[in-house]
Amino acid sequence: IIPPGLLPDEPTSSAKRDKPSPARPLASALPKAPYVLYSGNLDGYQNLDMFAHAMNRCMEQLPDLHLVMATNNSHLQAHSWAQAHQLPQQRVHFLRIQSVEQLERLHRQCSVAVVPRTAWWGFPIKAINALRFGAPLIGTSESLSSHLSKGGARLCDSNSSSLTDAILSVVGHPQRAQRLR
Repeated sequence: IIPPGLLPDEPTSSAKRDKPSPARPLASALPKAPYVLYSGNLDGYQNLDMFAHAMNRCMEQLPDLHLVMATNNSHLQAHSWAQAHQLPQQRVHFLRIQSVEQLERLHRQCSVAVVPRTAWWGFPIKAINALRFGAPLIGTSESLSSHLSKGGARLCDSNSSSLTDAILSVVGHPQRAQRLR
């Protein structure tokens, strides 16, 4: 289990460049409402434009839904990303993960963890973490199908409409979410 950007005894590259903002206790940083979890970097191959579009559509339909992004990108980069995609700032939370225990808690409490990338190479560590910690998992067929042929995740096509439908089919439906845990 490797939390995003957490290497023992070595600061992450973004931590070297950016002075980290003061960490809030995890309990006060998490929304009380249902949330979608994305854990990882904000790189282009993660397909975050599609994810942001899907999250906007989900948040329109579910006014209590929040997005928690566990990333070691700087808060400035993360907030700029959310603003550029017109995500409602009061419902988007950025956290720097300090420990495996924090990452586990995020996964255990989320409504669903999402892996939006479409890259076919390798198995995303964020998917391994979600499976390990028992979070319901949604990912694209291109990225996860060859690794999860016997279930374990709700797979969707690589477009925002399919991802929106997948998220909405799990959030607020405890029985469906439980089948993915």
